[in-house]
Amino acid sequence: MAMLFTLSNALFLAQFDVSELPRIYMLSAIILLLANFIYAKLEHKIPIQKLILYVLLLAVVSILLLRLMIYRMHYEFAPVLLLIWYQVIYLLCGNSFWALAAQVFDVRESKRTFSILSAGDTPAKLLGYLSISAFAGTIGLNNFLFIAVLCFAMAFLFMQRIVRANRVDFNQLSVQTSHTSSIHNNGTKGGWNIIEGIFENRLILLISLLSFIVAVSLTVVDFTFLSEVKTKYKDDVALASFLASFLAVGRLIAILAKMTLTSRIEEQLGIKRSLLILPVLLIFFAAFILISERVENDFKYFLYIFGSMVVMTEVLKSVLQEPLILVLFQPLKPLLRLKGHTVSKGILAPIGLFSAGLFIYLNIEWSGSMNILNTSFLLLVMCTLWIIAIYLLDVSYAKTLISSLKQGFFRGNVFLSNDIEVKSVLLEKLKSDRPLEVIYAADTLEKVSQSDFNSSISLLLSHDNDDVKKYAIKKIQVKNLQQLMPELRAMLMDDISIEVRIDCLVTLSNFGENKVSSLAACLDQSDHTIQQQAIVALFASGDLDGLLTAGKKLSSWINSSEEKERILAAETIGKFSDQGFHHSILRLLNDHSIAVQNTAIKSASKEKSLKLVPLLIEKLKQPTAVLAAADSLVAYGEDIISYLPSVNNLKSTDTKLAIKYIKIATHIKEKMPLLTWNKYCLPVRD
Repeated sequence: MAMLFTLSNALFLAQFDVSELPRIYMLSAIILLLANFIYAKLEHKIPIQKLILYVLLLAVVSILLLRLMIYRMHYEFAPVLLLIWYQVIYLLCGNSFWALAAQVFDVRESKRTFSILSAGDTPAKLLGYLSISAFAGTIGLNNFLFIAVLCFAMAFLFMQRIVRANRVDFNQLSVQTSHTSSIHNNGTKGGWNIIEGIFENRLILLISLLSFIVAVSLTVVDFTFLSEVKTKYKDDVALASFLASFLAVGRLIAILAKMTLTSRIEEQLGIKRSLLILPVLLIFFAAFILISERVENDFKYFLYIFGSMVVMTEVLKSVLQEPLILVLFQPLKPLLRLKGHTVSKGILAPIGLFSAGLFIYLNIEWSGSMNILNTSFLLLVMCTLWIIAIYLLDVSYAKTLISSLKQGFFRGNVFLSNDIEVKSVLLEKLKSDRPLEVIYAADTLEKVSQSDFNSSISLLLSHDNDDVKKYAIKKIQVKNLQQLMPELRAMLMDDISIEVRIDCLVTLSNFGENKVSSLAACLDQSDHTIQQQAIVALFASGDLDGLLTAGKKLSSWINSSEEKERILAAETIGKFSDQGFHHSILRLLNDHSIAVQNTAIKSASKEKSLKLVPLLIEKLKQPTAVLAAADSLVAYGEDIISYLPSVNNLKSTDTKLAIKYIKIATHIKEKMPLLTWNKYCLPVRD
């Protein structure tokens, strides 16, 4: 897409006057509305995974044809078609991609994942722009169209792999977005009825209006920038190289922002304030231009000012604006989300493009060129409306989210109500032969009705799958359901796996029943994992006989000649979180086996005995143990800061080792109070 954007604009500007662009904007808007209409019809008839594949194939075939028209047939208006068709491909790819993402991820997930998904295009666009900037003169612009075709073909193969991997239940997504249920969700009544009848929902209406305002504002900025570029560069290679270089800077800034600022901004400011950043910046730029025009009549730096605006809008659009706008749709039903995407991106955004094109066209007709002052005044007006729309949108989003939550607990994309029908469905799911489905249904039932969940645990205990049984036993222990102890005793009489038997014995022991002899019998099993579970359970019982029995077995592992048993000993000690085992860990830390040493290092981080810290610090000098030792020391936290070298000793330490000390202190800093960090770590950091 980055290559197509650069090439389409460069080829058009090289062959046509910039004053023709407004007409292209208006024509593009009409074609986009038509393309969106067709896409919206297909979206509900063709499964989303197939629709994405068809869109990618369309991109491959159409760009190949356009390449032939430009460089073989020498069709005069081929650059016009490319400029328009680029926007169509962008719309179809964006709609289908985000439609899939919106169906797969729920409200909570979308806040985490949408910014990650949108980050994928940032390094890709940087690569696309840099490629054109570096190789436009040698490879030739015509060959970059072939590279764009190749990229779409690769995307097609990736999508095929996603479909075949069966990680997404596409059949379920099709059910969610079918027209078998009502599309209306949170509609309101009153004077908005006619308008909301078109948009189906006030939230969709406001997001769509915001898309209109953004489209008008950014189109005017883009045109002004391109018109300034046209006056300085004439041929297609020079135009493409400059545009690519300029836009590459924006992508580079976007990458840095993604890595350092985006998550912090969203977390600190929230959705509303994050969305306000872009319009406030545009207001600042517009005000600066108006003031500069009054101070200096012949202001010569519009190219760089509008270029900076283009860069900033590109950065903020990709890292904040677009991901957050998509998040705003998530409280809606899946079907409404799809409608919201197609209405905002496919109807109101093209109408905004048409309106901007008309404004620019009239400006040129009346004054002979695009008036910078008029552009700045328009930006001020549109950004003011932009800010108002964000405030209205924030209120509507909150109401929609609350309305959805009032319908009951929801998880994934399914809304649950606390009624008999939902409970009956969940209780029926508990009988499924698929363990994950049973556990998911049980978790959901617990959220919907605690009493029904407690009553259903008996059903889970009788399930054929061991994971389900162990899940139920754990819930009995956590929720202290002593009334189910008879059922646990009955389970011990049945032919159950040893893992389930140990869980039963541990739970009964926690409820006051002496099951030490039964747990001790598990030590005779041949499976080392079962023996390990029994040792942990015996130590947890607190019974003296159990402690002696388990200690004897653990001691035999520590002194064993077999490496596997010494590793098991180190792992087992790590499960106790008891500093009384530091002598045993110390012995294992000095074992001749590297595997045993590393396992003991991990266990030391759980036991956290300060007597082990000096040896762990020494392990930093051992290449085979350095990573495990560093992680273990970080897990200790600020207690080990005083064990690190002082600033004077650090200066005389080997550089590589000093860096390891600094990294450990830096990781610990995140979990330390500021005063403690300043007291101990500041000299080390310096």
